[in-house]
Amino acid sequence: MSRLPIACTLAAVSLSSPLAAQSSFVRESPGGFLAHGRAADGTTSLFAIDRASGVVRHAALNADGSLTWSDPYPSGVSSVAAAALWRAPGSPEDRLALTAPDHNRIESPASPSATAVSHPVTPMTGPAALVGLHPASAASPYFVAATAANGDPAFALGSLSHHSGIIGNALTPDSLPGRANAVSLNPASQPLAAFTFDGKWQAFSTSAAGLAPAASFPIPDPNTTWTFGAFQQGNPLAQVLYASQGSPDLLVRHASEPAPGSFSFAPEISHPLTSGIAQLIAVPSPLGTRLAVLFSNGAASLFAFDGTNPPVLLTDYGTSPDGPFLFAAPNPAGLLVLFSGPLGHPLSASVFNAAASNPDATPVSSSQLPVLSPLTPAETVWIFAGEPFANPAATAVSGRRLGSWASSPNAIPRSLEDPVSILPFRFSSESAGLIPLPETSISDPIPNRFALPAQFLPDAGLISFSPLASAAGRPSVSFAPAPGTYLPLPPADGNRDGSVAAVSLSLSSSSPGTIRFRTSPSAPWSSWPPVDLSDPLNPKPLATLPINTTTTVEAFLLSAGSSSPITRAIYRIANPDALTIPDSTDANLNGLADAWELSFSQSDPNADPDNDGFSNLDEQNAGTDPLDNGHLIPNPPLNSIQLDLAASNGTLTLTWPDNSGPVIVESSPDMITWSPVDPQPDTNSWSAPLSGQRSFYRLRRP
Repeated sequence: MSRLPIACTLAAVSLSSPLAAQSSFVRESPGGFLAHGRAADGTTSLFAIDRASGVVRHAALNADGSLTWSDPYPSGVSSVAAAALWRAPGSPEDRLALTAPDHNRIESPASPSATAVSHPVTPMTGPAALVGLHPASAASPYFVAATAANGDPAFALGSLSHHSGIIGNALTPDSLPGRANAVSLNPASQPLAAFTFDGKWQAFSTSAAGLAPAASFPIPDPNTTWTFGAFQQGNPLAQVLYASQGSPDLLVRHASEPAPGSFSFAPEISHPLTSGIAQLIAVPSPLGTRLAVLFSNGAASLFAFDGTNPPVLLTDYGTSPDGPFLFAAPNPAGLLVLFSGPLGHPLSASVFNAAASNPDATPVSSSQLPVLSPLTPAETVWIFAGEPFANPAATAVSGRRLGSWASSPNAIPRSLEDPVSILPFRFSSESAGLIPLPETSISDPIPNRFALPAQFLPDAGLISFSPLASAAGRPSVSFAPAPGTYLPLPPADGNRDGSVAAVSLSLSSSSPGTIRFRTSPSAPWSSWPPVDLSDPLNPKPLATLPINTTTTVEAFLLSAGSSSPITRAIYRIANPDALTIPDSTDANLNGLADAWELSFSQSDPNADPDNDGFSNLDEQNAGTDPLDNGHLIPNPPLNSIQLDLAASNGTLTLTWPDNSGPVIVESSPDMITWSPVDPQPDTNSWSAPLSGQRSFYRLRRP
């Protein structure tokens, strides 16, 4: 059972070459996204987006090849599923756009030259794939989005006009589109919106009337990675380069334009490379467009390529001392930025001159990305003094975060911590877009009566909340190590039961008080430090909190009856070679993600096509291949297995989940001396006559 290699998200915009019309190019990884495009002043911007938290790290790529990173900031979207770059009419700046299937909006964070913009998406669930456009006017489409709806049809692909959020002229594909990018097959024409779905690479032109098919060709599988560029000297039309993820075969299609805006492709050309392909990158150069390849083994190389003959190796970057190369981005001057580093450590960025006549593997500059920091979530539930729909005069009086509702009797109920400005918008028309309504402010809460999600308010299609007062200088909780994506520890000797943590989390505060924390929104708040309850008769305080699975930790400081803002840190535990299917909705509500079903042609969550004893649902949740019985789901840690005991008719019975893996049942009269029971069970239960004497039981690994 093979696992797919990590591929990271990249959005690329080139400005002074045959790639000049390439508005965006997106690649993604389990941990997040990387996008690069044109800043308002004409320089190049890089955006690194953390998938789990939606935190953005921005850098300016300077003319000398150095990178200047700014402080991380939240995007307003968590569990990000899609990223793209777009431009407002008349603007030279590429704006970042992020969304998630359950978000129902496309968010563009603020930039140095533009304010934040929120595009509602109705009436379907939010996009799972996205392409940003360069609209000529407010009446032109801003985005092409692929959505999944819990109904019939299950999937939709269409364009969004202005800020209306209405998906127009929607197509209904049989599978969820993915690998979404803008593509320019002719630099004199408007970019096309390209997706992979239904066994094809398909590109569409956009207009106020909606989408129109412009080009297509068959692809090997849904995980096909691709790029495009004018590699053939003297030919302004582009070639599309693609490869099945992990395959060494470079596949090429030459585009032709028999009619304006309508394209066809020549037969496929195949060139075998030396290793499995993870990413393909077109790099502008005065000597012709060059091809950078990131391989599945973490190495990278630069090739000269004319679009037809086999690529010629120019330089081998090998692997970085900081770890494997994970993703790459070119800029219009021929600089190539390679990002490297193992998960769980700060990523490094190295810039190379790929446009030189004899490029070498010596970087022009190197830098590290800023580490992620805990963040304070925005209010998502608002309290009104009356029923808003029955009483239009009802005012919002308090804001709460969904993660702030507490189940512990010792928790402090969360209310508004700072004065907040509420700016609602009403959708007017497709040409006028969203019209701001009167702005209101709230501060001290009054008795609450009604609570509604933030997007509901009379006459409002969208609400923007922004604090008026800063929480700077208020007490806070520090997290160490920083949030991010970390490698799981292998089950080596001494860690067979997962007792050694992938992350050992420490919480602290420079202010006096009690730190309260929890590891899920439904869990009660606990006081720091955590307690080891594996032995209920002998609880032990722990210096750190062990984390072995993806966990969101929330914490605040309780001091003298008041509390600090709740901060949230997301720790994602993922293998670099783990099979990861893009986030999507579950249209048929069977527990299997739509993208997972399409990738493996499986729809029955209880089926076991590889006969390894694990159902499709088990394989999806574990990130393993349901068609390969050579890759078994790892045994869960013993301290996560529930052991049930029952006594009936003079018989004692122990049971445990049937997916617990191999175990040995042991008994003890005093919890000091343990002995295996005889005979050992060959199923997930064990029974014995009641003896009338006190006994303790436990499971251990062989």
